[in-house]
Amino acid sequence: MFGQVNQNLFCLILFSTSVNAVYQLEPISTIYIPSSYDSTDSPKYTIDGGAVEQSAYDKNEKLVYAAGSSYLHVVDFSAVSNPVILKKVPTLGVANDIELCGNYVAITVSSKNPNQNGTVCVYELYNRNNGNFPMVQTIIVGSEPDMLKFTKDCRTILVANEGEGYTSDDEEDIVNPEGSVSIIRFTSDDLSTIPTISTADFMHFNSRSDEYEMKHIRYPYKGYISKTRDTFSQNLEPEYIALNSNESKAYIALQENNAIAIVDMATSSVDEIIGMGVKSWENLKFDASDKDSGINLQSWPVYSFYQPDSMIHYEIDGVEYLATSNEGDSFEYETKNNKWEEKKRGAKLVKDLLISDSIPENVTKYLEDKDELGRLEFSTVDGLDKNGKIETLYHYGGRSWSIFRIDGDNLTMIYDSGDDVERMMSLYYPEVFNGNTKPDDANEEKPEDLFDTRSDNKLLSQIGALRLFIMRVLSRSLDWVGMELSLALSCNFERSKR
Repeated sequence: MFGQVNQNLFCLILFSTSVNAVYQLEPISTIYIPSSYDSTDSPKYTIDGGAVEQSAYDKNEKLVYAAGSSYLHVVDFSAVSNPVILKKVPTLGVANDIELCGNYVAITVSSKNPNQNGTVCVYELYNRNNGNFPMVQTIIVGSEPDMLKFTKDCRTILVANEGEGYTSDDEEDIVNPEGSVSIIRFTSDDLSTIPTISTADFMHFNSRSDEYEMKHIRYPYKGYISKTRDTFSQNLEPEYIALNSNESKAYIALQENNAIAIVDMATSSVDEIIGMGVKSWENLKFDASDKDSGINLQSWPVYSFYQPDSMIHYEIDGVEYLATSNEGDSFEYETKNNKWEEKKRGAKLVKDLLISDSIPENVTKYLEDKDELGRLEFSTVDGLDKNGKIETLYHYGGRSWSIFRIDGDNLTMIYDSGDDVERMMSLYYPEVFNGNTKPDDANEEKPEDLFDTRSDNKLLSQIGALRLFIMRVLSRSLDWVGMELSLALSCNFERSKR
């Protein structure tokens, strides 16, 4: 059974001296979190029931706060080999993120009604003595709040409001809310007091949409099946947040848009949007098909958008950096009578006569073959010639992780893992190479049954508390990237330059 497989978690280490090694993480204990409870308060467990979306750890009390689609659980890890659930409280909706700071823990919650904005709920930390775990604050923010982040003093909370589009109640239109960043400020350490709330939106960038598209900042949906045209700012979907060292700037990942926005904390406004560029695969290798019955790493004459999801800021020797995991994603919408999605598989592009005559004949043959590029998903709205045909092929996600040096309001890429993630997986963990983590039948399918099921799609993502984080140990930097969809970890170990 998928949920009962005892896997060792391997970490693939890439040394700057080109020496490869494998780190092995030994499991100590497992606790299963219920996704729901029945009328008698008995727990119900499902592998894909949203029991835990994110978690936060209180190192002083050795408690884990696990937020999911219906409940916030408090788990005692004081006996690490025997964790125990101490408390559960129902959430106001689907929890998307959780963070602990000082004496409080906060979660972002999407409204059960997509027409309504989401909420930040703030709780006092769980009291071991009396079992109290009170919610002291509910704060309305923007549409579909995703990540939240505290400042160091725990008095300010930033929230990335993704503002995803959805089908209207009558199913005849697409409603696409504005994405935004909420900045919630308290005047003291008491977070039960009334805060001030500022909103940083993107509407003032609408007049620059052509400029941004030239920089590969994506504006895919222009209202093709909506009753009105969608603006550039309605397409922007903030997901992830990082703060610089002095907390004067916030960096906001716009995954679908292949960009990072910079928020000025002093003015509570978005200063600029920076495109992440595109990645050529002509000199790198990846597996482009989930139907080729094996690991097939090849170079292809295609590009992909980096499209970072999770990211973290860190500083070494006075120089500031952003590290990103480049997952990738696309848009799709559906009404009662119409469906629109921007991606199509290679073979479908050829069948629908969407390929420009400028594409070489051998590449067209690759696109027709399911063992080559025929299964890979490409954008139908990018790389078009004057006739609306595709002359440059763009896939979704960098299948990598990157490091950017922060130079004022510019980001300079100084490292990208290239094709290392798939190469290392193929060498050290081939049985679950590019595997999905969500089985169709958890009682029957094992992880190895899902081998190669993600090669045609986005690959790299964050995984719960393993997100992407930086560790400095003995004057060395160790970067870890979790792969939510690929059942493995990738790491980079870099010797100090000092």
